[in-house]
Amino acid sequence: MKITVANIQCDVLLGKVDQNRATAERLIRRAAEQGAGFICLPELFTTGYDFELIKAQEPGSCPSSEVYDWLGHIARSLDIHLIAGSIPEEKEGRFYNTSFLFDGQGSLVGKYSKIHLFPPMGEDAFFTPGCECPVFKTNLATVGLSICYDLRFPTQFLDLAGKGAEIVFIPAQFPHPRLEHWRILLRARAIENHFFVVGCNRIGRSGLSVFCGHSCIISPSGEVLAEGEEHEGLVMAEIDLEEILESRKVLTSNKK
Repeated sequence: MKITVANIQCDVLLGKVDQNRATAERLIRRAAEQGAGFICLPELFTTGYDFELIKAQEPGSCPSSEVYDWLGHIARSLDIHLIAGSIPEEKEGRFYNTSFLFDGQGSLVGKYSKIHLFPPMGEDAFFTPGCECPVFKTNLATVGLSICYDLRFPTQFLDLAGKGAEIVFIPAQFPHPRLEHWRILLRARAIENHFFVVGCNRIGRSGLSVFCGHSCIISPSGEVLAEGEEHEGLVMAEIDLEEILESRKVLTSNKK
């Protein structure tokens, strides 16, 4: 089965939630017009690492019903599967860095809360780590989700492969000077597990951090099917799920 997947590569402006949402929606609509079946947004694409802004939300309103309904409406109106990057989620007074997956009917297929929190961004002092690593069956593919720093923990991806993931989406805020780490680790996770890896990274600057973009779509054999640079835009590719079986046959073949 062939599917077009798209990364939304954009800046995330602190304190500019409405502007971030407008940018996301504009690019989502452009990707849908170009035939994308799966569209992925960056990590914390509405707020960035603006902890004060996140804490200022009313208890129990994160994400707000308005934001949640907006995401479902976009997915339904465009008939797309939308990986809502990640957005802050509050549960019982604790905040989580959570990615949400909506289907073409605008229904929530599932969500994943980031397990490995990144100390240099102060993430481990603010967010609570998730503890589950599920996969989600859609009418297009079986999907796994990870977020940014998770990329450095290969056993998480092995777990997703064991559960049947065909595509793993990785929304991120990966900064310089670790661009090559990002590019190499995306390919490594795809090669190790024989599935497609879709890494959606932001661009721009926040404080001292400069984010390196280069969103990528990687085949099960480690081929870079599409890669962005460091400016706003879409990073898209058509993928063929049959390549997963072909990649795995190589290891089971007696040929050297």
